[in-house]
Amino acid sequence: FFDKIGPVMILYALGILIGNLPFDIPKIEVVQDIATSATIPLAIPMMLFGCRFTLKEASQQVRVCISGFLSVFIAVVIGYLIYGRLINEGAEIGGIMSGMYTGGMVNAAALQSIFKVEEQAYVIMCSCDVVISFLSLVFLVSVGYKFFRWIKGLL
Repeated sequence: FFDKIGPVMILYALGILIGNLPFDIPKIEVVQDIATSATIPLAIPMMLFGCRFTLKEASQQVRVCISGFLSVFIAVVIGYLIYGRLINEGAEIGGIMSGMYTGGMVNAAALQSIFKVEEQAYVIMCSCDVVISFLSLVFLVSVGYKFFRWIKGLL
């Protein structure tokens, strides 16, 4: 069962479960700050660990990089145009989201401390991102790949 759903889905579910437990641990902020500060310098090397940089794969890697940056740019700009003026610190939230989508949650935490965005706004943004990402992963893993193969067959 766990092989079918994969490690990403398991970690998302575990994160949602742990994040919503009614813990009231004193000084938890200190532990969270230490964990965030320790993981920020490890984020980029960990992402690059599985990459193979060869000339044979260079053109595909450039296309993936450009499409990734373009999709982040489009998502952040559309999000800002829809919600940016309605939310306090809308531009800062957009910057954090662009960092999150290019470097993960650890990058978002670093940008949150740089932009000095309110903790409550940051937590709500991250919570919404986790829930939406979890739902999109459930869709992709369950029926999404069949749906997109079906569309590809039509073209």
